[in-house]
Amino acid sequence: MDHREYERERRKQARLELLRSNNPSCIICREKHPRVLHLHHPGGRKYTDETVILCSNHHGIAEELQIDHPPGTTGPPSELECQGRLLLGIGDLLSLIKPSPPELIDLIRQSGLQLIEGGQLSLDSDEV
Repeated sequence: MDHREYERERRKQARLELLRSNNPSCIICREKHPRVLHLHHPGGRKYTDETVILCSNHHGIAEELQIDHPPGTTGPPSELECQGRLLLGIGDLLSLIKPSPPELIDLIRQSGLQLIEGGQLSLDSDEV
């Protein structure tokens, strides 16, 4: 193995370590090249530690969808809000899989929104 091959393998191994997988692939399109794969937090980094692997294209789309999620509260989020945000993120990911049942996605998103609202209301009532 020459120096260039060694460096290429070293970069690949570092990327696989970052992705926490020896055989990563995008959960939407099954792209496998480690250089174009990213860890995505469907519920948002502030709200969950849960991650999935997405390719650059699907990661960009998923992050764009998160922009439309409700704004967060100023303090630490409640557990209900975190669960709701994860559900919203799962709904976003399901919407990227074609064909996907829109009724199921709407149900997941509605449930997520209700949890977020309930979690934010419980935080507000704790402050009173």
